Amino acid sequence: GIGEMAKKPFFNLSNYQTKRLLIHAGFHSQNALAVFNASRLLLILLGTIIAIALLNIFPNISGIWTIYIFCLCLGGAFITPSTVLQSLANRRMRQLRVGFPDALDLLVVCCEAGLGLMAAMQRVARELAFSHPKLASELELVCSKTRAGLTIKVALQEFTDRTGLEDIKGLNSAISQSMRLGTGIAETLRVFSDEYRDKRLQAAEEQAAKLAVKMIFPMMCCIWPSFFIVAVGPAVLKVMKVWGQAF
Repeated sequence: GIGEMAKKPFFNLSNYQTKRLLIHAGFHSQNALAVFNASRLLLILLGTIIAIALLNIFPNISGIWTIYIFCLCLGGAFITPSTVLQSLANRRMRQLRVGFPDALDLLVVCCEAGLGLMAAMQRVARELAFSHPKLASELELVCSKTRAGLTIKVALQEFTDRTGLEDIKGLNSAISQSMRLGTGIAETLRVFSDEYRDKRLQAAEEQAAKLAVKMIFPMMCCIWPSFFIVAVGPAVLKVMKVWGQAF
């Protein structure tokens, strides 16, 4: 998943990891990896041209600066595509994560109202098409693949692989377990929704607990110096004035 890839330098990803990042960023085409590698090669050529042009503009620079310019241009051209791809993948996953709670609640309501799983997903995709279009398109793709002949389990697994989110992976596991054991989908989704709500509450409480520690550094750097200037400044000025008169 992307969590494992985030632990590695973004310029040291294999083709498989790069392809997964492309999928997480929304590039599902079979030629996405080839286009990405071609763009990286073109940027390296462009960086070489820029480095040569800079050397022609400044012909009197030393040899060490020549090496620096080449390393900077080529290194920037090599790293930029991976950086942009990582940013696009993180932004898309963040948008999917923001819309997931709403989609889960709507899915619970639709299933408890009597709709089947695929019909409920279809309805949720229509309802979220305006507020969370990326998540709605992913749900619509799941329904389309199911109608095309894929099993629900395979379609949901591909949905998990495309998004790369642990939350959706947990939902997929809960639905697969419910279908395997024969329990009601609505009841399973209700239990998962309650657990997910508790998980989000615990995450919010954890962030709130870290807030006091994080506020120490802004207070030390910004608030406390101003406080000492206001509180101690007049006394310091008076002492300096007395010393000036004494000497």
